[in-house]
Amino acid sequence: MSVSLYAELPGRRARQVVADVLAILWITAWAYAGRLVYTTAVALRGPADQLRDAGSGLTSAMGDAQRQVANLPIIGDRLQPPFGAVAGTGRELAAAGADLGLAVDRAALLLGWMTALVPILFVGGLWVAMRWRFIRQAKAASGLLRDGADADLFALRALATGRVQDLQRVSADPAAAWRAKDPAVVSALATVELRRLGFRPR
Repeated sequence: MSVSLYAELPGRRARQVVADVLAILWITAWAYAGRLVYTTAVALRGPADQLRDAGSGLTSAMGDAQRQVANLPIIGDRLQPPFGAVAGTGRELAAAGADLGLAVDRAALLLGWMTALVPILFVGGLWVAMRWRFIRQAKAASGLLRDGADADLFALRALATGRVQDLQRVSADPAAAWRAKDPAVVSALATVELRRLGFRPR
């Protein structure tokens, strides 16, 4: 059984297409915004990288100095510990910078996803729900029409789900006319329901 993605009525079909395009643009725009937020937040890791690089540079310099003073006679052994301590401080600074950079990366990723997902899921969820509801109803109605369901079934559905204004345009007392099986009223009610489902009147 084929699935009707869009209504047969030109006006409603045009509105559905416009809604689909707007939904896709909305999703694309917020995906781009999330990417932009992530990129901007990641740029804030500059100080963390500088701290890491400074710590690594200090560790390397103090390590070289420690090796050089080790060759000095008599006092070399006494001068090594201070340089080693400063090199240890450099390693701690490098580790702190690396940890800070990792934290910034994680925060940037979280901010990027939250920026994109919240509006996408809110509007996208409503859009998918409405489109799925239409497709499901259109598929069921299409099956009934294909199986030769008469106008009386659609007329009954119009009485149950139609707007009062639409029903009043059909008849002053559409329920009574339907019970009396007035063919003109039954046909008009069926048309109301088919139009609500997006089908051209049969």
